[in-house]
Amino acid sequence: MDAVALDKTGTLTEGRPYATDVVPLDPAWSRADVLGWAARAEAGSEHPLARPIVEVASAEGLDVTGLPEATEPVPGKGIVAVLDGHRVAVGNLALLEDERSSDAASAVVEDLAAAGRTPMAVSVDGRPVGVVAVADRVRPGAARMVADLHAAGVKRVVMLTGDVRRVAEAVAAQVGVDEVHAGLAPARRVPERRRGGRTDAE
Repeated sequence: MDAVALDKTGTLTEGRPYATDVVPLDPAWSRADVLGWAARAEAGSEHPLARPIVEVASAEGLDVTGLPEATEPVPGKGIVAVLDGHRVAVGNLALLEDERSSDAASAVVEDLAAAGRTPMAVSVDGRPVGVVAVADRVRPGAARMVADLHAAGVKRVVMLTGDVRRVAEAVAAQVGVDEVHAGLAPARRVPERRRGGRTDAE
């Protein structure tokens, strides 16, 4: 065996994300407004990143009770929900591009991702209103595990994640993985490399 692929969340990180940032993009929207709408939309999601958003909103006294009128998970991108007749999207920039509202969120998303946080842009009725972010701690033994794999003769330790590249690279730098494939949707395959007429997977 000369290559090992690892998931990021729950393998290299603890898998217990916590909320770090709420950034309004529109002067008419307060921090509480952005967080409240994001949390209410995420209340209908089973994704691990939904829980910290709902928890921090509840801890700050915001009403997050009740489920959305409709919920549509978008694999690899986020979630779209209908709340009080409004279409609310919470997810990565690819989701907001689908909603035609990504431009205003791009700079904030990039800054948060560069800091190692996972950003989720929030739009209401196609209008970008804010960005929320979560972070996950690297497992204490992750770097040692990667070092042990290298010591055992594994030439390439690869990280696979649906997270954005900047966040993935921040984690990779901490644990010493050799290669990062980020922004992966559940159905997307990692490109195969060929060596000597065979694929690495053979």
